[in-house]
Amino acid sequence: MWEQIVRQAQSWAPAVIASAIGILSVALTHKLLKQRHEARKEAHPGILAPLMTFTLAGITLVAIALTLPISEAARGQLLGLLGLLITAAVALSSTTFLGNAMAGIMLRAIRSFRPGDFVRVGEHVGRVSDQGILHTEIQTEDRDLTTLPNLYLVSHPLTVLRSSGTVVSATISLGYDVVHQEVEKHLTAAVLRAGLH
Repeated sequence: MWEQIVRQAQSWAPAVIASAIGILSVALTHKLLKQRHEARKEAHPGILAPLMTFTLAGITLVAIALTLPISEAARGQLLGLLGLLITAAVALSSTTFLGNAMAGIMLRAIRSFRPGDFVRVGEHVGRVSDQGILHTEIQTEDRDLTTLPNLYLVSHPLTVLRSSGTVVSATISLGYDVVHQEVEKHLTAAVLRAGLH
């Protein structure tokens, strides 16, 4: 009886070891990437962390499937099922995911705007606070953060006002009873107090 338990344990040992190594590598990679993200003080970790985690998890699943104590035919069917699941997941999510990724790469290549610039696209207006590979985050005049997919930014007309040349404008309506010289004096004083030229 003990011999049978020992044989079973020996046959399952490679799968258990592969599982442990895989889980430890995913956890360690996640921790290192999180520390790197916190050290750089970035708003978002970017695409590297989830991509590395997803890749290591896939490698772990394949390693477990290869080390399971099952027949070759069952192992082949299990690997085929894993491949089918991964292919289906990629095929179903790739249209918008790849479109946004390609748009993000294009926006970074042409550098039409940078964080800190003010943009207007469609009905959205705000300052770019973060530019990721899949989306761009803008801060509206109400201090709300709006996330726009990069595909949307590429497919709609985009107006950019550089942070180095920001224009502040205001429309003022005055009554006929207000003296023009008095208004001009107060507006000039307001401009000087704001540090504008």
